Amino acid sequence: GNGDFKDKIIRSCVNMLHAYRVNCASMTSAGQLILPESLKLLPLYVGSIRKMAAFRSGSDIRSDDRVTALIHMLGLPMALTGPLLYPRVFPLWPLTDMTGIPTGIDDNVHLPATIACATAKLCADRMYLMDNGSSLRL
Repeated sequence: GNGDFKDKIIRSCVNMLHAYRVNCASMTSAGQLILPESLKLLPLYVGSIRKMAAFRSGSDIRSDDRVTALIHMLGLPMALTGPLLYPRVFPLWPLTDMTGIPTGIDDNVHLPATIACATAKLCADRMYLMDNGSSLRL
């Protein structure tokens, strides 16, 4: 079931990091693991995958919604899987002075700096825009 998949994906992540430690980073101290850029976000993405509708189990999500989310996710181009797993969050209030000003490159404008997608980073008296690559939410 879904629980087996969640356990398997965690074990796979741990095994990959362990294999890197043994085969590529054996010279570092026992309590330290220096990862290459390509592996630094792997644990974050694995944790995000576990929370996605496609892989959640329980009565809070119907099976047809789970299948729809899985099909949507599997059909995405690689460039959109990152934002789907870890959405970008833009603070909309207060805005910096440069926000909305043209960058001089095509029709691009300066965007507000993103913040970490975590409830601890959100304030009740602010407005945010979340972009997961397929939808925008206020």
